[in-house]
Amino acid sequence: MAQFLQVNGDYGIKTVAGGDIRLDTGPQIGNVRVTGNLIVEGDTLTVEAENLNVNDNTIVLNFGETGAGVSLRYAGIQIDRGTLDPVSISYDENDDTFIFAQGSGDSGVFNYSSSAIRTRYIRTNADTDGGDLTLVGTGTGVVKV
Repeated sequence: MAQFLQVNGDYGIKTVAGGDIRLDTGPQIGNVRVTGNLIVEGDTLTVEAENLNVNDNTIVLNFGETGAGVSLRYAGIQIDRGTLDPVSISYDENDDTFIFAQGSGDSGVFNYSSSAIRTRYIRTNADTDGGDLTLVGTGTGVVKV
């Protein structure tokens, strides 16, 4: 049988400094449901789940940025690869480019030696550049087809 606690006003739980609060559903995996908005205040949010389902079609990174651009230069997604170097898809504010490489924006060190993008099409913006594809680099590189 369910038990309910109802209060008239706000409700707070406070532990000793550095204490934990655990919501334990018992030996069988149950659910903890939050109706309303959930605001997590802290430096780290860790989700230990096999599947993460997000209903929103846009995930916002670097939320709350107050400067004119990404103040820490890089923002993106990092994939942990265990004992191998992480790989990242990052935006570089200084160069106005996207980075697909080994490394992370946290360190600002990227390794492009084995980075690749596998895709079927590359589309340009024909409205502004006539559909031209421009490859920019330095040195004496060669375009291979």
